[in-house]
Amino acid sequence: MSSECERVFSGTAKIITLDVDVKKAEMTASVAAAEAKANAAAVADIGAIRVDSGRISRVEWTEMYIHARAKAITANSILGGWRGAGLVPLSPMTVLEKLPSRSATTDSPPHTPLEQPDLDLSLLHSSPPDGTELREANALLNSTLESTKEVPCSVQRYTERMTRFAESKHSENVTSRKQVEEQEKLLDMRKARKKGKRIALKGRFVFSTEEVLETAKEAEAKLSSKKPRGRP
Repeated sequence: MSSECERVFSGTAKIITLDVDVKKAEMTASVAAAEAKANAAAVADIGAIRVDSGRISRVEWTEMYIHARAKAITANSILGGWRGAGLVPLSPMTVLEKLPSRSATTDSPPHTPLEQPDLDLSLLHSSPPDGTELREANALLNSTLESTKEVPCSVQRYTERMTRFAESKHSENVTSRKQVEEQEKLLDMRKARKKGKRIALKGRFVFSTEEVLETAKEAEAKLSSKKPRGRP
């Protein structure tokens, strides 16, 4: 029994020893891998430092900016800048001298308009149509649109409405022209009557020399007709 127990214990001890050796090997491998990673990181940091040797960290830059701002931006420096620019005390000549000069403008080449094709302006130079021509043209337009199937009905109705509107406005325009011509004639007659002196001849007020002569001729004719005729 004792020999068997010794064998069992010796086998168990060997197994434990193997497990310990395996764990030691694993730990050694993990440590070696960690050391390799650390070495690689250190080498990368050294390379970065060598590449960006003149780079300033953000903390250092912020500290330098704070110190420079505290020394540069003071009341004396601000007032000195204003005095140099001519603002305090105000010096218009200094301000004008500090302004940047405008660059000389280059003369642009003259613009030549594009040649347009000859347009037919006969319609613009012609006299407007009278009422008969306008009605005939509108009737022809409406009949042409009705015979065309491609034109929508809404467009046809709108065209008819606009043609009627154009005819009504044309008639109003003709009436207004006649009224204006009549008013101009009346004004011309009043202006002619106001010329010369206003006199009373035979109980009739006369405004122009022509009317005076006509009235005198009428009076002479009446007097000559009233004279008795002598015997033959």
